[in-house]
Amino acid sequence: MITLITGGIKSGKSAYALKFCHPGLKGAFIATADSKDSSLTVKIETHRKEREGLSLTTIEEPVKLASVIEGHESFFEIILIDCLTLWMSNLMYFIPEKKERDIEVNLFLNCISKLKVPCFIVTNEVGLGIIPENKLARQYQEELGNLNRKVAQISGNVFFMVSGIPMTVKSS
Repeated sequence: MITLITGGIKSGKSAYALKFCHPGLKGAFIATADSKDSSLTVKIETHRKEREGLSLTTIEEPVKLASVIEGHESFFEIILIDCLTLWMSNLMYFIPEKKERDIEVNLFLNCISKLKVPCFIVTNEVGLGIIPENKLARQYQEELGNLNRKVAQISGNVFFMVSGIPMTVKSS
């Protein structure tokens, strides 16, 4: 079963996702962040501290999510992916051709749709703001929005975080 947790920046998405990772539950925390600057490094460290005390193995993978999940799925009772927002940014940076990115996205969607363990996925909602002025930002917004929709369609549960409060969008 897939649970998608979406919302704005600093809305409490990651903290809410961690509530499903009970101590003693053997889990994989798949981090997509690639520390490119000092502010992201600080954010990564903050998220690491939030995971202390949980039985989560951190796997850092900025691009090949499907490969990592398929290679580790049988070892874990739960998988948490944080986050699709940075993953799409990484895809656009490391894989400039859209057709090639689409292949990676489809591999990921196929992979998670076949999971036999609960999977919690964190992402940002990008459709509530203004239309970006530059072409690359509009392309990013469109591709992430499409990915979020596809993941939401195959998810059993979807939560939208508002100021740290989860709102149920979809419940199985």
